[in-house]
Amino acid sequence: MSQAEAEKSFKKKFQEKTKNSWDERQQFTPVKGKYSLVIEKTDSSESSKVTESQKPKFPDVFVLQGVQLPVEVLHAIFLRLSVRDNLRYMQVCKAWKTLLSDKYFWKMYTQRHFDLGIKSDLSNEGPLAEWSGKSFIWEEELEHDHTWFCYFAEDRKDCDIYVMRPFPSIWNCRVVHPYGLDPLSGDARSLQGFSRSLEILTYMRSEAARLEMQSGNQCSLNEGLNDICAVIFPWDKKELPTPLELQKEIFNFHPQVYEYYPNNPEKNVGDLREDKIYFHVRSSDDDDEDDDEHDFEIKCLNSIFGMSYPTEDEQWMYEDSRKFYEWLQSIMCPSVFIYVGEEKFNPVGIFLLTHLAPGWVGGAMTAATWT
Repeated sequence: MSQAEAEKSFKKKFQEKTKNSWDERQQFTPVKGKYSLVIEKTDSSESSKVTESQKPKFPDVFVLQGVQLPVEVLHAIFLRLSVRDNLRYMQVCKAWKTLLSDKYFWKMYTQRHFDLGIKSDLSNEGPLAEWSGKSFIWEEELEHDHTWFCYFAEDRKDCDIYVMRPFPSIWNCRVVHPYGLDPLSGDARSLQGFSRSLEILTYMRSEAARLEMQSGNQCSLNEGLNDICAVIFPWDKKELPTPLELQKEIFNFHPQVYEYYPNNPEKNVGDLREDKIYFHVRSSDDDDEDDDEHDFEIKCLNSIFGMSYPTEDEQWMYEDSRKFYEWLQSIMCPSVFIYVGEEKFNPVGIFLLTHLAPGWVGGAMTAATWT
């Protein structure tokens, strides 16, 4: 995007939000129900999270088209925009690029928009609720609820049975990540990518929940329904992670879970999709047999984000689901499906991963219950 295009985009956004022209802002007239033009100090509680030595060395004011704007005003504006808009506005001028290339700003932005406190209740977090349990059972003890089945332990007295160690954490914004990850310690570029990734993942998870999507609803050999989680981790390689890298280097699964891959490197590949992933939305007039004819071996978005079939009063879900799948298609390309724990434990882990932003990989994490 050229500077002229970026300025035009900014002015259009200003007009939409305030019903005033940026070029005539000296005669700004507040409009009911729209944003007003105000000078606002940055929240001191947010500023206090960054030490004085970390704060950027900016001039007190920036000049745009001959108008002086205090840095606090620009901060207040940019903190309210989407990550995508801010990355575009970096191209307006050198001053804005300087401001929007600073780690201090992106740290404030991340803290403002995403709750990175650690969530302690995992009861509604898909397979994490099962895998976090300290107990495990065998097939003959199926009457137990909310636990996982271990198939690789030879001795019932073996106390060192687990799925992952250390166990991953989940932020209050409902995104799963490797234990101990501190995304705020990165540089400005890393924080930009992290914020954009969370913007994608939080929307993905909230829409899947709103549309009542669960793994196992469609196109799956899953014998139970599992909730869909969002997952993220830092990743600088050009290629998406292999099953062994995911299970050994990133999430530290039990060694017996991935013992097959070191001796069979040719099998250490996920189900890679270079192009957009297929999806299908059954209309209310379609025959139920359509799903029975679907090839379960062909991975589609429905195999993870399975639709629940709406009632007559919920027909809006068809159109909203289609829009959501089309959005997912634009995000998940290229992507990789990785199954974790087949014939080792149950529920089996399922990951659908893609490059979300430079330095970050993530997507959906759910499970398949096979009995």
